[in-house]
Amino acid sequence: GFGETFIYGLMQGESNFNINAVSYNGTSFGIMQVNKNYADFASELAGLEEYDIMDFYDNVRMGIAILRYNRDYHIDKGYDSQEDLTHLILTGFNRGLGGLRDHLKMNKTPVSNYSNDVLNYKAEIEQKSSINN
Repeated sequence: GFGETFIYGLMQGESNFNINAVSYNGTSFGIMQVNKNYADFASELAGLEEYDIMDFYDNVRMGIAILRYNRDYHIDKGYDSQEDLTHLILTGFNRGLGGLRDHLKMNKTPVSNYSNDVLNYKAEIEQKSSINN
């Protein structure tokens, strides 16, 4: 599964924890910025009979379902390096699988500014929580 701080890092990267966030182009919604074009698919993956993309719980379940789908897709493609997988999952979440393919062709690496940002947010959150414990 995906660790709590990984999900928090993603939420920070996507919406800065704003549950009512709407992307600048009006295609992605909620704390995990689920793209409306993939919402039906994501809700199916999440096992939701019906959903409200702006509902916190539905949005998070859909976002995690997309992450799982991306992870399984890349494992099936033969990726087994945890580091590569993490960047593939994040860059794919951000750009969609087509956008990820374009990114890989151009850059020859799954690493993106987005995936680095999310991992940096994750590390900052972990640092703060270890100070508070």
